[in-house]
Amino acid sequence: MADSQSVIYGLDFEPSGWDPHVNQAFNAHRMIMNVFDTLVFQSADGKFFPGLATSWDVAPDGKTYTLKLRTDVKFHDGTPFNADAVVFSFNRIMSPDTKSQLAASLMGPFESATAVDPATVKVTFKAPYPAFLDSLSYAWTAPVSPAAVQKYGADFGRNLVGTGPFRQKEWVPKERYVVERNPDYNWASPLFKHSGPAYISDITFRFVSDLSTREAAVENGELTAAMAIEATDLARLKANNQLTTYATVTPGAPKSLYLNMSKEPFTDPKVRQAVLKAVDKKSLISTLQANVYTPAYGPLSRPSAGYDKSVETGYDYDLDGAKKLLDDAGWTAGDDGMRSKNGQPLQLKWVSLPTNRDPDMAQFLQAMLKGVGIDMPIEVSPAFPQETAVINANEYHIIPSWWVQSDPTLLSQLYATKNIGVNNWSKSGLPALDTLLDQMDTEPDRTKRLGLAAQAQKVIMDNTLTVPLWDYADLVVTRAALQGLVFNAAGQYSWFYDAYLTK
Repeated sequence: MADSQSVIYGLDFEPSGWDPHVNQAFNAHRMIMNVFDTLVFQSADGKFFPGLATSWDVAPDGKTYTLKLRTDVKFHDGTPFNADAVVFSFNRIMSPDTKSQLAASLMGPFESATAVDPATVKVTFKAPYPAFLDSLSYAWTAPVSPAAVQKYGADFGRNLVGTGPFRQKEWVPKERYVVERNPDYNWASPLFKHSGPAYISDITFRFVSDLSTREAAVENGELTAAMAIEATDLARLKANNQLTTYATVTPGAPKSLYLNMSKEPFTDPKVRQAVLKAVDKKSLISTLQANVYTPAYGPLSRPSAGYDKSVETGYDYDLDGAKKLLDDAGWTAGDDGMRSKNGQPLQLKWVSLPTNRDPDMAQFLQAMLKGVGIDMPIEVSPAFPQETAVINANEYHIIPSWWVQSDPTLLSQLYATKNIGVNNWSKSGLPALDTLLDQMDTEPDRTKRLGLAAQAQKVIMDNTLTVPLWDYADLVVTRAALQGLVFNAAGQYSWFYDAYLTK
């Protein structure tokens, strides 16, 4: 083990917020999962391990979970961790005043949380909620210090206080976020290989937006690790014996185009189907991604629980088929090949969120759609909260994105009518799909539940709510000296607790 145990991790952007109960930026989770212990831990192979909760019991009806808690834990500010802190945290997540962007949806049909005694919490739901343990394994639902929330109020997101192996040391906006080893830490989950404080002394998360700068910095040793590596550079970096590359295909939603079916002309399913058939994803991946990724065909990526293989047929690239669908929908091609109907041009508005700009991909797809007579202007939305305003104002047709999550309840978050205005960017309001998703979210039998997820995927594709592009893989490169990273069930997020630097 090297004498110096300081890590510098290059991230591609600074999250818009850090509060686990409020914000949802995945870059924030990379950092705060090392600051906040979760009640339950979940390994890369989907197994659950005790965390701040030593055990849990689920009532036969699936509506009540009883959590037994550790009694030897303190928050970084010295506040004791107990049942009251858990109840406080759950109620904070669900409070409308918190304006949770993600954590509240992870709590499902939450009804109440009660402290039975200092080491026992009873959580009650309005309906069975089999995804609860998965939800508890993410930092979004982690307990926070009630005293710190009371002290800092709305500024808690700038002054994070958890129970994890690292504690906040410094935050310099637009530059870096620094955490240091918690010397009192002695309650690690059995998921990990050691006990006591972490080996790493401190981690500096540096915000380096420029890709070439980020890659060069890890190659020359200025950075210990860097995320969001260019797929076309992966082979070169992998060949460098001073580096270690990770290309983990993640469960959840693949890189996809979400089609807003509530806005003309996407109210016509033929137009949505035409876009699906006009996209040559294999050419896209070969040309822009050096064939690092695998084509996706459904709303879930292949590693996802409940993935339905049947979506891999029937939704192939078909240029002639796309043109016929547009003809049948009444969109006529002019002399220049571009289509119109009743004097209106066939124009689709592409809005990239700040974390999914991909200008090369946007232009590549723009050319593909032009080939069937569709005009697609490209717009990049400003950072949150303005991006939310764009979505709520219904000022888009296509949003490109992906999602990392280890439970198929993600389908509900992305496609249930109740989540329009949250993360349902397709603005889908399909009663039959809602019924399937509600059944999936409440079915306690795992086999039946995954069967319902498979049915839902078919409905989503039959209605062309999304154009899947490729199964997302998190591309990270580290110095070879960095050992012992442990990845969670999402594959994208790594704990630094077991990590260390060799000489």
